Amino acid sequence: MRGTVLDALGRAGDAGDGGVAAELGVRGDPLLRARARRQLHRAVSVARARTALTDEVHVVRVAYLIAAGAPPEAPDDAPAVAEAYARVRRGARRRLRPWWLTGALVLVAVGAFGYARGWWPSRGAYRPAAAPIRAAEAGSTAAAAFWPMAAALTEYVSVLDAWARARRAGDSAGTARADELLGMARAAVMRTAAGLGGATRRFDELLTAAREAAAAAPWALEDAAAKLYAAVAAADDEAPAYGVYFDADVVMGQKGQEVLVWIYAVDRVARYAAGATEIRAIQVRRLDNLNMVPDLAGLTRPHLREAIVLLEVLEQLMATLFLPALADGASLRVVDPPSGASFAELAAVEARAGEIVRAELGAALGADRAAAAKLGESLTRRRELFARLGRALAPRGISLATPRGLRLPEQARSELDAILPPIELMEIDALEAEIGGEPASKAFAAAMGAMVDTVERHEVQHRLDHEAGGLPPVAALTALGADDRARAELSAYLAEIHRDPRTPRIGLTLLMRFVFDSRRWGTSESLAGIVLLEGLGRELAIGATPIAKKGEIDRAAAARLYLAVTDAQPDRLRDAAGRLWAKLFGSPLPPLVRAQP
Repeated sequence: MRGTVLDALGRAGDAGDGGVAAELGVRGDPLLRARARRQLHRAVSVARARTALTDEVHVVRVAYLIAAGAPPEAPDDAPAVAEAYARVRRGARRRLRPWWLTGALVLVAVGAFGYARGWWPSRGAYRPAAAPIRAAEAGSTAAAAFWPMAAALTEYVSVLDAWARARRAGDSAGTARADELLGMARAAVMRTAAGLGGATRRFDELLTAAREAAAAAPWALEDAAAKLYAAVAAADDEAPAYGVYFDADVVMGQKGQEVLVWIYAVDRVARYAAGATEIRAIQVRRLDNLNMVPDLAGLTRPHLREAIVLLEVLEQLMATLFLPALADGASLRVVDPPSGASFAELAAVEARAGEIVRAELGAALGADRAAAAKLGESLTRRRELFARLGRALAPRGISLATPRGLRLPEQARSELDAILPPIELMEIDALEAEIGGEPASKAFAAAMGAMVDTVERHEVQHRLDHEAGGLPPVAALTALGADDRARAELSAYLAEIHRDPRTPRIGLTLLMRFVFDSRRWGTSESLAGIVLLEGLGRELAIGATPIAKKGEIDRAAAARLYLAVTDAQPDRLRDAAGRLWAKLFGSPLPPLVRAQP
């Protein structure tokens, strides 16, 4: 496998080609090519993360050196990298051997025979039926029981990162010290894991897999990450019965991979069915204190069974985005500073988005609508107050962050005593009293309920697509150079809009943040948003022109199309989304039914 990757990278580097050409040029044993392409793609991604230079030939050479086990000390030094590449390339050049194919065929034949004789368990036997999820105590007893474990796990992940960095730097003394600390941190985590009962062994295996992934060489990282994800899946087959849920990931940075392990408390559980397929959706709250926080309210991962709603992130969106838009005449912020379109066009987009929130979320709130609008006004006043205070404190070298959640944290409030005069503190306390009052709390809970349903449907569609074996290619996305994730987001957003009886235009508007905010261009969501908006325009017979040109989005054209699409009645928009899904993915979108857990 390593020889196949090096062969493709070396030929691309010799020819002056980039990473895409290297992936396309993988040759050798046909049974290994798909996996070799994935490993090559990861090596190129690691190289891009480690060098600030954007020249594709340079990136391929760095990737070659990393895959060859000779990573450059100065990855931004192009001449030095070129010299090292030439030297290593001369010493490693060799032909791919045809006996690999024969060996692979023999292994496949032996594997099939062994499987038939029962030597290895089937995939179904490897992953047992999911355990029941306990949610009734997650907001109180379960969460409190696992706070010590969450704190110890946060420390373990931090020490694990320091240990991995010392290993990669070749610092033997630092590695020895970090190894001792890592053992202590792991022991501390396991002392707190008694609350996991029968899932303790699975959690121990998860920590082992995290350590192996942190230590893996670049060419072995894919396999190590796969083992980590399998360990998470095995833990989450049992741990949710105790009220907690785990996830883990490998994140690439300039200094190599960083392994993260998160722990959540389960707050609510729901069941959805589409035909014969049933998916569980869980609402969770973070227990750990790792500083990497997702900016999306939902989470679905191939190795996890459940569709996940991240309640803290959704609460932040409600407090900073949706509730302020409930105030009369308020806009919804979806656009970064204008460029490439007139201010009037983009202002019209945000004004329309605010109207949609008041129409759809306001209707879903019913009797709580007035209290929610008042809460939105209070949150807006608090945001403006903190912005004004921040500007006043800046000359003193003090940075004041605007609260992102519904309530101001107690620690943050106590820290304000030392820097703000009493009259400003009184104004903050008055606002907090309004925001925390019973009518406001009731309205906030009602608004959260409406939006949780929307996020759940989105994430459930991701799980349905995965259970069905994936999605067919979409020509419009392929033309934009999109990846599989963009196709998944296109499916989930269209399904969400089609199935949402209360807030379909809000779902569309959420996606449009990735179209109108240039800082988000190039993401999977932005590419999905282009295809979705243009497709809805066709389905609604608007006759819109393409909104993506030469790698950028024509925001003026996108604004006109968004305004025209959202002029449609919600039911007509939902029907258009369903038709578009069927055309893009080759079959009708099945009905989705929500049942009690």
